[in-house]
Amino acid sequence: MRTASSPVETLGATELLREDHRRLKELFGQFEASDDHELKQEIAESAISELEAHAVIEEELFYPALRRVIEDKDLIVHARESHHVAKLLMAELKLMPAGSHFNAKFALLCDGVRKHIQEEENELLPQAESSRLDLRRLGLEMSTCKLHALRGT
Repeated sequence: MRTASSPVETLGATELLREDHRRLKELFGQFEASDDHELKQEIAESAISELEAHAVIEEELFYPALRRVIEDKDLIVHARESHHVAKLLMAELKLMPAGSHFNAKFALLCDGVRKHIQEEENELLPQAESSRLDLRRLGLEMSTCKLHALRGT
């Protein structure tokens, strides 16, 4: 019997995604506020790690579940394509040294992810919340998957 649970474990799927979005936007703001190339790269590496784990839970769990209950399947296609573009930028960033080119490319990633977040929060998440999905159960599955993704297991 568990006596305490992690706050993440108690979140529903859409709450978990919104919390991820908030954390990512916070990291993006820290990146933009810094003038130190090395610090910017450290912040970007943290954001990339978060983005990779976030993409895993959306692609493996959230999008497939949502696809079964929404009418406009093109929203899922568009979201997956946004992920694809972000993954390409992240792969390039992982190979780049700190500096102005790195900063410019990461800024492009930030812009794309912010747009994706806005689309998800305005379109996909409300549809999930008004659907028949068990968002608590899905949120628990996503939390577990995210922990594995962050640990690399």
